[in-house]
Amino acid sequence: MRYWLPLVWMVMTTFALQAQRKEDILEEARTYIAAEHYRDALRTFERSKQVLKTDTESRFLRAVCLYQVNQLEEAIQLLEALVKEEKTPWPECWWYIGRIYHARHQFSEAASQYKRYLLTLGGDHPNRAMVIEAIRRCDNGLRLLHRPAEVVVENMGNAVNTEGDEFAPVLSPNYATRLYFTAARQGNVGGPRNRQMMPDEQFGHFTGDMFVTRLQGGKWLPAEAMHSTLNTPQHEQLMGFSANGQVMLYFQGWTTESGEIFADTFQQASQRALTIAPFLSPLSPRQGDLYASLYNDTLLIFASRRPGGFGGLDLYRTALRNGA
Repeated sequence: MRYWLPLVWMVMTTFALQAQRKEDILEEARTYIAAEHYRDALRTFERSKQVLKTDTESRFLRAVCLYQVNQLEEAIQLLEALVKEEKTPWPECWWYIGRIYHARHQFSEAASQYKRYLLTLGGDHPNRAMVIEAIRRCDNGLRLLHRPAEVVVENMGNAVNTEGDEFAPVLSPNYATRLYFTAARQGNVGGPRNRQMMPDEQFGHFTGDMFVTRLQGGKWLPAEAMHSTLNTPQHEQLMGFSANGQVMLYFQGWTTESGEIFADTFQQASQRALTIAPFLSPLSPRQGDLYASLYNDTLLIFASRRPGGFGGLDLYRTALRNGA
């Protein structure tokens, strides 16, 4: 009997350690996913192949992470396996399978998956409106498939795009070969920051900086960050130019909804003042004003969540008259 006791203790200890390790891995992965650090979550799962083999939640979360980093083929294989193997699969599997079909322009298949997910939602579920809208967009996609293509969509390549977020592109009004945009990516001023905007290398996110790229010989050159007086640890987003291209409007703030709008006149670095003039207009990011577009220097159109709207983001306009 004395020889059996150590063996039983060893087996029980091994099971306890495996259970503890599984919970630790799941908790760490969930934390990364909550912070939208999907590649870090994937690396966490890779540390234990056994957890991925035996734990359904881990497999589902890994599939979601693969979807988020655009590894769609591997993601859909995992999701379809979960749907086939489990008697009660995660209902969200059908949602993500639908999203992948949708991205591939397989609209009928996407709508079918969306409808399966919709059947699992209660009448007051907050996701119902989102799913119904996705089904409507699939119907629009099927209609558009039979129309001749009027544009060509082409990725601008690794010189411009990274694993970060590139958004808000604005063409130069003076140079047809010059494109400005905003990006939240590795190497931005200020480094990754948490929700309190404090430096956080593990769970933080990069704020937006402004970049410019140029077309040369039919190829886009590597994007360059704009001047250090424009890009700061805060979030900067280019908004537009005056008609003659001499004034650039951009937003700056610690969050995308709390900051100021500035006007820059493209002065040389040696001529720049320490402060930049605010843009004098009715726009107020603190009231929820976003995404301004300036037309012919006299018409400003923007989105806002300010009080008095219809709910969510509404479009507003303001015109320049007699200098105000």
